[in-house]
Amino acid sequence: MRRKRKKSTLKTVIIVSGAVIMSVILFFVTRNLSNNSNTITRAEAAKMIAGACVSDESTLTEGTNWYDKYVTYVNEFGYMDIKEPKKNVTYGDVKTFLNALGKTYEDVGLEAKKDNNQIALLDKQGTVKTIDAGIIGTPSNISEAKEWQAYTTQGIFYFEGLVLDNAIDKTATLIVNGDSILCVQRVLDDNVTYKNVWIESGTKTTVKVYAYGAYREFKVGELAEDIQGVLADISISDKKVTGIDIKTDTIKGKVLSVTNDYVEIDGYGKVPLEKDYKIYNTYNGFAIKTYTDIVVGYSLQDFIVADGEICGAIISKPLNADNIRVLIKTNGFNSLFHNNVQISSDNNFTLYYGTCEEKHNGGEVITIDKNSPYLVEGRVKATADADGLIRINSLNRSQGVPSYEGSIEIATNDDGLTITNEVLLEKYLKRVVPSEMPVNYGVEALKVQAICARSYAYKQLTNSNYSKYGAHVDDSTQYQVYNNTNESAASNEAIASTDGEVISYNNEVVQAYYYSTSCGYTTDVSLWGSNPADYPYFTAHSVNQDNNVLDLTNEDTFTAFIKNTSSKDFDKDFPLYRWKCDSTISQLSDSFNSKIGERSKAYPEKIQKLNANGTYESKSISTVGKINSITVDKRVAGGAITCLIVKGSEATVRVDGESNIRYLLGIDKQTFSNATGGLTTMSSLPSTFCIFEPIYSGNDLTGFSIIGGGYGHGIGMSQNAVYAMTNRNWTYNDIIQYFYNGTTISKMY
Repeated sequence: MRRKRKKSTLKTVIIVSGAVIMSVILFFVTRNLSNNSNTITRAEAAKMIAGACVSDESTLTEGTNWYDKYVTYVNEFGYMDIKEPKKNVTYGDVKTFLNALGKTYEDVGLEAKKDNNQIALLDKQGTVKTIDAGIIGTPSNISEAKEWQAYTTQGIFYFEGLVLDNAIDKTATLIVNGDSILCVQRVLDDNVTYKNVWIESGTKTTVKVYAYGAYREFKVGELAEDIQGVLADISISDKKVTGIDIKTDTIKGKVLSVTNDYVEIDGYGKVPLEKDYKIYNTYNGFAIKTYTDIVVGYSLQDFIVADGEICGAIISKPLNADNIRVLIKTNGFNSLFHNNVQISSDNNFTLYYGTCEEKHNGGEVITIDKNSPYLVEGRVKATADADGLIRINSLNRSQGVPSYEGSIEIATNDDGLTITNEVLLEKYLKRVVPSEMPVNYGVEALKVQAICARSYAYKQLTNSNYSKYGAHVDDSTQYQVYNNTNESAASNEAIASTDGEVISYNNEVVQAYYYSTSCGYTTDVSLWGSNPADYPYFTAHSVNQDNNVLDLTNEDTFTAFIKNTSSKDFDKDFPLYRWKCDSTISQLSDSFNSKIGERSKAYPEKIQKLNANGTYESKSISTVGKINSITVDKRVAGGAITCLIVKGSEATVRVDGESNIRYLLGIDKQTFSNATGGLTTMSSLPSTFCIFEPIYSGNDLTGFSIIGGGYGHGIGMSQNAVYAMTNRNWTYNDIIQYFYNGTTISKMY
């Protein structure tokens, strides 16, 4: 049985868009009474109303006919009283709908006997909206289309119960909610232009194209010559092709940065993207892509340009990963943006900016700020002669002033200067592996770290998190710590002996997550709100040889687990395998309240305040007052908390997300007792594998004892467990298959 939503919630939603839906219904009713054309049935009206209210139609009760679920919905909530769904809507039906909302015609700005343009009143903040779209096709002419699925120039939509075939190759005004078409308001134009489509082939009088995700064949007047594998605009009028504008001007070069407005290409600068640009992958099959699929630091595509804008790109070859671009953060890894940058080298070095090359002697220090002439034409790049290193004198790391192989690029942004180090991937690993794992763990453990780090880095090459800055990763714990510690012989041996090896699942490289210490159990990607079925190699399991199975989502089971230890757990001899801290109510409340305002602004959907009616809502909040209780609302596989309720004297909030919980419930420079009898000072909770036990003095709540285990998120590999496993003669291959279920080790190149 499908779960039904609360009536009050649904009525609140429909009031937002009621005027819009009412306008369209009444528009068709008026047309029907005046000239008996453009009619709308009660079933269609029910679809519009239910579709405006319910964002997930799977919550509606299915029936025999396509319209049953919509009719059932509007009848149940009193929006209409439909006994004959196929009959046309009347003014009586309209009045019933308005009465259900407590409205009149005048309330929603409608005059019953006149056409109107109330559709313009659509709530721009809501989910219901109007779009003008060219209709490419439906199941009647497109083999890719599923039942009731329409391909349009604005995306793929479902049009259940509607007639759309008469609008194919025309431009129509549609009212949509999500991927559902509620109504075809009108056929706007008998003309349509399909922009930047891919012409697969064109011979004699037939052109086969790939347009907006679907294949179409068009009949045309006789072609002057055969065409194949080009980008074009195809214009159609009265369902006949009237023009084919082929685009062949291309540019090519290494991509330096990518945004949704432009692509920065070496030698061309920032080239704007046309509004209707398209990106196609033509190797290893054929697929449509977006700007997020353009890989910075590489030249994998030809860009097609027209009128000074990129109208398309053809990705014609696979990524052969050899280099990586790393954003270098400020001291303490506090920010991406620098006020100024000082660089030098022991070798002679060269600055490249615009079309200029400028030679400098070894030992000379160059200072660059946002007003530097080096940045007038974009970014400046520094490389040292004879494979030397570029030193960044304005930085400090644990090893001292850091130096970098490869090149250093400096660019200006609104918030300051960014520093990007482009370096060969294997050389990057030489500065990552010893920064991420102690080199005294031995070569076998470092092999595991090297393969995980290489796999992780490879996956980051194709993400778009830092594309606008022209980078793949940064050098902090947010990605992989880089060049914080000097390279070592042991880690270099581990990297060399695993050269090019990555972790694969079904021939795809795995983004190999890892962390410091487990509590004796791992978790899966549900910790971050992802579907574990999409990442079957991350599983929740015990971190010992017994592989004992526990349901740690159960509060009592987890409490018993975290209060005890097992001599068989691989991490048991490491300090943060178990930890505990006692906090007074005053300490915890003051710390929580000092951070809640800023955090709720940054993550409003994750930190919500309890309303008087028992629902939670994103609201501005500066304090919860004195904390009275902390309740775990949800644990995921392995026992990690993903949601908890903090009740205070002035407000109650629900905190979602592992990182938010660790941050908000931590106290600056708090001391934790640990598993080895020592003390550890941290400002955030080491993990969310924990419980919150109230401390009482008599009947008075005086504080909380936070008892937990592990350090880090708990997904994938525990680095300290790896050390213990190698001491038990586990090989790096055994360890990787243990932590990444069902994977294999393969060559990246």
